[in-house]
Amino acid sequence: MRGQRAQEPSTVTVAEETAEPRRRSTLNELQTQKLVLDDHALVSMTDRDGRITYVNDRFCETAGYTRDELVGQNHRLLNSGYHPKAFFADMWRTITVGRVWHGEVKNRTKGGAFYWVKSTVRAVRDEDGEIVGYASVRTDITEQKAAEHEAAIAHARLDLATRSGGIVLWDIDPRLGTVELSDSFGIITGYPLDEFPTDTAGLLNLVHPEDFEGGRQFVERLRADEGREIMQELRLRTYSRSYVWVRFSGRAIVGESGRLHAFGALSDVTAEKEAARSMSNEKLALERIVEERTRDLEDHAYALSQALDKERELNEMQRQFVAMASHEFRTPLAIIDSAAQHVVRRFKKLNPADIVESIETIRGAVRRMTNLMESTLSAAKMDAGKLRMKTADCQLRALLTDVCKQQQRITTSHHVRMDLDRLPEVIQGDHAALELVFANLLSNAAKYAPDAPEIVVRGWRDGDHAFVSVTDQGIGIDSEDMDKLFSRFFRAKSATGIAGTGIGLNLVKRLIDSHGGEITVDSAIGRGSTFTIRLPINGLLTNEDGTRAAA
Repeated sequence: MRGQRAQEPSTVTVAEETAEPRRRSTLNELQTQKLVLDDHALVSMTDRDGRITYVNDRFCETAGYTRDELVGQNHRLLNSGYHPKAFFADMWRTITVGRVWHGEVKNRTKGGAFYWVKSTVRAVRDEDGEIVGYASVRTDITEQKAAEHEAAIAHARLDLATRSGGIVLWDIDPRLGTVELSDSFGIITGYPLDEFPTDTAGLLNLVHPEDFEGGRQFVERLRADEGREIMQELRLRTYSRSYVWVRFSGRAIVGESGRLHAFGALSDVTAEKEAARSMSNEKLALERIVEERTRDLEDHAYALSQALDKERELNEMQRQFVAMASHEFRTPLAIIDSAAQHVVRRFKKLNPADIVESIETIRGAVRRMTNLMESTLSAAKMDAGKLRMKTADCQLRALLTDVCKQQQRITTSHHVRMDLDRLPEVIQGDHAALELVFANLLSNAAKYAPDAPEIVVRGWRDGDHAFVSVTDQGIGIDSEDMDKLFSRFFRAKSATGIAGTGIGLNLVKRLIDSHGGEITVDSAIGRGSTFTIRLPINGLLTNEDGTRAAA
């Protein structure tokens, strides 16, 4: 009997036996990706009229509302009143025509606390392409905003103290009238620490009667002229009942809590006032001393300024990387999410070929994120002198063909047309570096030509050089921006509103320079752009430090 049953035809085909594990594996991967997204971001969905239809747990935790309290409501429930109406009007204009909107939004929780999010909002379409709702993904950046505010206060304080001499630092709370003075106030005025004035009334009480009105107006201007540096010279009564001329300089900044914070520096300018009244030789000698001290101070200030410039440069590089991670990565993440949702919603109707196509779409988006990260890391390595070229036979035509096909899979809305028959098969170069170069140019061609689907890639040989051009019919580049186009972090005016880091073209030029080549651009506003690269066929590569690349 067992033998007979073993010979009975199976009711499950081989294809079904092998397909089911793949389906389960794909679903598990997609579920994992959704869990990762839910752990990282605040996700919500609305209908076409903006009424909330879905929020994830992270959204509820941050906003302080339950899911039942949010579903059916409008996002105006979270409005903090910080942004003008035009801000949200611009968002609606963007998403109702099908474009993706990015922005930073200040919201209010159910308990009344404020929080900041970096938001991406895009339309959700049905199978006929009609907009049926909107999806948004947000990242909580409240701590980042607070850190930026504290850094702004610290830098402003340091800058002000440096320029004014920084003899005495003061802080005033205009709302409470409290005053804090650094210990050096006692050096100027002779007062012991426990007799320092602790409020504005006590400080004004030390002002010479003839200067009192100027002192009062200085305090009032701190309340009124937020952000502007204010300066006032007046006389203060010392502990010995004499007077010294001092210069107050400061500014006020409103914090996230809405509280006004004023700070600044106070310096003793008595010597300057006496010198101004005297035309004697003593004045001239004093002026020479002041000049020498001023030069010393300027040298010190210049050294501090150089250090601050370096710090700002490092901070800018970090900010650019954060911007790239938050903006540039969102497009491929959206592609991944869309493809995953397509499989989840229509799983029972999809055949294996459809599932493979969706997986390829996800893989293409992952490759895009990988390319973005490689560009950033390569730029950092070049800055550190750690990116080393390797001279070898580079299959240039095959490399370009692969890059074009990869870009085609990533941006299915565009068509990449290739004309590479006249291009040399092989040149001497670094394969990985040239792959980065052409991937960047093709990615830019698609990104900056959203309404012009054709991208043309041509290649040819002229003498001892190979030439490759990438042409799009996109937004183009203003002639005023051409000279700065390949500078680090530079973004052309025509690129306003389009996500980008300003790293790609700078990296492209540096890599081409290392190959002994050249990159040029021909562009005009509204007429697209053509980037042309010239590479020596038998060139010898050099690293940025001038050393010869390894063979």
